Amino acid sequence: SEGRRRRRHSVEPRKGLRRILRMISAFAQPSGPYGRPWRETLSASAPATSPSQLTMEQRRLTKMTCTMGPSSWSPGMISQLIDAGMTTLRLNFSHGDHDSHRRTLDNLRLALADRDHAALEQVAVMLDTKGPEIRTGMLENGGTVALKQGQRLELTTDYSFLGNAEKIACSYADLPRSVAVGSVILVADGALALRVTEVQEEGVICEVENNAEIGERKNVNLPGAKISLPVLTEKDLDDVVSFAIPNEVDYIAASFVRTVEDVKFIREVLKNNGGDKIQIIAKIENQEGLENYADILGEVDGIMLARGDLGMELAPEKLFLATKWMLEMAARAGKPTIMATQMLESMTANPRPTRAECIDVAQAVLDGSHCTMLSGETAKGAFPFIAARTMARIASEAERTFLVEKRSLVPPSPAHALSAAELCRAAKASLMVLLCPSESVEDEAELKALVTSLSCLYLTCPCVVPTGCRRLARAISGMYRGIIGHHLEHPGVTETVLPWDSLQRAGLVASDDTVVVMSGPRIQELQVRTQLVG
Repeated sequence: SEGRRRRRHSVEPRKGLRRILRMISAFAQPSGPYGRPWRETLSASAPATSPSQLTMEQRRLTKMTCTMGPSSWSPGMISQLIDAGMTTLRLNFSHGDHDSHRRTLDNLRLALADRDHAALEQVAVMLDTKGPEIRTGMLENGGTVALKQGQRLELTTDYSFLGNAEKIACSYADLPRSVAVGSVILVADGALALRVTEVQEEGVICEVENNAEIGERKNVNLPGAKISLPVLTEKDLDDVVSFAIPNEVDYIAASFVRTVEDVKFIREVLKNNGGDKIQIIAKIENQEGLENYADILGEVDGIMLARGDLGMELAPEKLFLATKWMLEMAARAGKPTIMATQMLESMTANPRPTRAECIDVAQAVLDGSHCTMLSGETAKGAFPFIAARTMARIASEAERTFLVEKRSLVPPSPAHALSAAELCRAAKASLMVLLCPSESVEDEAELKALVTSLSCLYLTCPCVVPTGCRRLARAISGMYRGIIGHHLEHPGVTETVLPWDSLQRAGLVASDDTVVVMSGPRIQELQVRTQLVG
């Protein structure tokens, strides 16, 4: 009958879903807090935590960077973002001035001063450079120009020229020497596509490939072209020397890194101005950077996959392949990675993400990203806290449902790091603690190298690293997956003693939990053992 047919059709989809979940569960890791079967995970509710404990979002392994802006730079909102799981505060120097960014740092200090677990809630600071950029010029009417598909358009390198529908200025003086007939030029994030038909001494002639209305000072991309611009502009140099170094930021995210020489130049600038402890994160945003990626990896401290400008350089169908390749290469090289750009873009205006955005964040975690990043969502969005909490919860859930073993991608690591990571997995440990004094610069460098190795080993639980160096505690907490820097006010012997009280108060361990301990007088003499929490 018609009723039986309706009932049959209503039941079969549920049977199909259960069968699919059984198939997926067969591939899931069978045990451990970060390898639970899918059926168990789907039915599990988030663990309850008291206000005095670190939340599930803060205990996750994947780190989170939040960009500051009008929506988020107050002390109250910064504190809320830390509650949501922020580990790195990003200052975008494409906007604002030194005074506004300095006020944000002051607000960060105010927010941290009022927290119960400040020693375990280290927030690193990242300065993201504006970098070299190419833009169109001003227009004669001060508004916009309408361009039609198939029309002729001249781009001139005379930047003083006031543009119109036939001719527009471009800020890049070497434009005629960087493109050829047939090259594509993208304007305004790809809203306008031009194809070069003639190269002249002081400009190029193009054919407009689509209808578009373009305003003043729009960004210009030259896919595949080799750009002759310095990695640090005069503004960037001033930002690094006059702001980053005096304010002891932890990371410089260098925009538009193209070659290993770019990284070496930045390293030299930092060293010559007393900023040698600042870590360099190379933003890969163009095809030239991709071509030189292996060499760049050998020199930097970390990689940011800046998919916005990179997406302008590559065909849309190639972007996913490039990002997965970069993540795998970084994993093999033992370098932390930050996945960035439009991860929860719709949450700039909406309190819920799109389904595609949810999967994007989860896939970034499953692919091995150490850190995920929010940009406009927290800088200017209407729901900064909700966006950060959503990202952290998706990352936490993804960590608990790894379907693919990543151990084939781990870089060469010290034996004690490998054995500690394997012991955490086998013993189903709730926590790892690394106890080793870091009294000298050499000790700090060795400790950082070991922490980097641990963060690349796909730990199954967080690793707490007590240290008397606040800057080191911040740096390893901000970007390194699974690592929690624990700043000690009175270092020395306390660096070799388990900080049980603070760990238990923070909710990182409880009675009868198993903890893996790495301890020793020097990095080369570390011993690995398990310990039961009393």
